[in-house]
Order: sequence, then structure tokens, then C-alpha cells
Amino acid sequence: MFLSLALLASAVTAPPLRAADMSTDLSGAYENARGALAAASLPKDKNMPHPLLGRIWDAAAKKFIDEGELMRRLGKARFILLGEIHDNSDHHALQARIVRGLAAAGARCSVSFEMLPVDIGPRISARALGRPVSLQDLEGAWRDANEGDTYFSWSAYRPVVEAAVESGFGVLPANPAKADTRLLHEKGWSALNADFVARYLLDRPLPESVLAEKRREVVAGHCGYDPGEAYANAAINVQRARDASMAESLASSERGVLIAGVGHTRSDSGVPAYLALRFPEEKTISIAFTELASGFEDPATYVREPQDYVWFTLPWKRQDPCVEFRKQLERMKKRS
Repeated sequence: MFLSLALLASAVTAPPLRAADMSTDLSGAYENARGALAAASLPKDKNMPHPLLGRIWDAAAKKFIDEGELMRRLGKARFILLGEIHDNSDHHALQARIVRGLAAAGARCSVSFEMLPVDIGPRISARALGRPVSLQDLEGAWRDANEGDTYFSWSAYRPVVEAAVESGFGVLPANPAKADTRLLHEKGWSALNADFVARYLLDRPLPESVLAEKRREVVAGHCGYDPGEAYANAAINVQRARDASMAESLASSERGVLIAGVGHTRSDSGVPAYLALRFPEEKTISIAFTELASGFEDPATYVREPQDYVWFTLPWKRQDPCVEFRKQLERMKKRS
């Protein structure tokens, strides 16, 4: 059972977080907690029979389609975004299935991963290596990039990476370098490449209504704890930079697939919005792999963030993401 957000907020008394805190203590926990908490707001039973399990919902048409029809539609898209909850292995298996399905249909793609920062690019570049990139190359780079990160373990993502390699697809990093996100916290948009910032209009203020919604998302993603306006604004800027960086990675190929958390694949303010700035005529499709809840059989119930398609899966057994978050806040309190 997930902790009450109000209970968590009252149980932990901590100082407002500094912008710098996010780049060290909480970024990984925040991102997975965001998806897991959204999935956890409805009761679950791991062994439940469910009429929606395995079905695919067309959110715009408000009807189900089969996997074959989805693959036909993906065949017409330049950009394909596969949104997951990071710790759900069923989501990774379905991502791998889609990658292999695209290859079987004759598609030539690159697969961009949120889990790989762009500064690791030379280690997984055939041009830089002077030879084809092997699965072993990718494993080494992956483990180094995600050392100590339980959400992005190699064992969890190997099926997707392996599917890309065996399909002859390139594997690309998509996340900003950690050093750049730290500088973004400290100095704002001036810390990033000016052309990149201008290309995606990152230094333009968000409309107040959008900013307010994103601040609410930050609080929800922090288990109901309000980290303070400065930290929330820094978190929003980092999220925007990550979305734009993922769009940049996809744009580097004639055709791209993105593996990322479901918050990044939402069509209104995630990666698709940044792709639309540069490629308004190109087709982008986002798929949200979504955990089911017992007793909730209306597919529209699950469409909380704008996505093109929702593919329903079993819920994943996990510990309360707020437990570790609360421990981290307690450690911050003791240091302050």
C-alpha cells in the first residue's frame, strides 16, 4: 500500500530543497516515483484477470486496435516514442517486441535511450570505434553510465538493447550529460549550448497555466512534499532540457525510436512537442505502456497524460517509491 501523500508530507520536516540537490540525491527517485505513483493511485492485484490486459487503446479514436494495426501505423511514422514505467520488465519486453517488429517489416531505425547520456556517445559510436558496435560495448557503456542506479540496470534493459543490435539498428544516447544538468541548475539556460536552447525555445517562459501544472507534477512526483519554488523551477527546466535532448537524439536519424519514461512521451509537453517545433510535417506516434488496476475496466480511466496509444499491462510488484524518497529527505534534514 502506498503512503498517503499528505501523511508523507507531514511526517517529514525538511528544509526547502536547493536546486543543486536534485542533480545528486533525488533525480532518479523522482522520475520513477512519478510514473509509479500515477500507476499506484488505483488498487492492484498482481494475479487479477482483467479484460483490458494486452489490449491497445487508440486514445484519439476511443477504440481498441490490434497489434498488427498498430505496427502498420508505426510503419508510417518517422518518430516512435515508447513510454514506460522504468521498473516494469513487461514494458521492456513489449518495447523489444516493437523494435523487432519494425525490423521484420523492413524498417531502418536508430533507437535512442533516455538511460544513456550524450557524453557517452563516442563509446557506442561505430565511427569513433572504427568498427561495428557490439552488445558488449553497449553493456560496458551502460553499466558505467548508470552505476548505482537501480532504475536503469543493464539486466532490465538488455532485452531492448539486444533487440536493437540484432535488428541492425543504431543505439543512441538521448539524455543530457550529468555535468550539463548540474550547470543548468546553477546557471540557468546560459549554461547550455546557445543553438540548442534557441532551436527548442527553451529560454522562453512557459505560460503560467502550464508552469502551474508542472509545479503540481513536481510535488506529486515528490510524494506530496513541496520542495519549494526554486527547486521546482529547476526541476521543470531539467525536464524540459531532457525532453529537448531526446528530441535532438531522434532528429539525428532518418527514423528514430525512443525508449523513455512515460512522462517524456506525453504528446502535449514532452518530446513530441519539441519534435513538432522542428518537424511539423513529420508523423510522431507515442505509446504509453500502462499498468492495470483491478475493478477499473474503462480504458479512458487510464489516459491521464496525452498519448496516442495506451498498451495495457499487468502492474509490477514494487516497493512504495515514497519510502526511499522519505529516507532521502530525512538524510537531507540531518545534514541541514
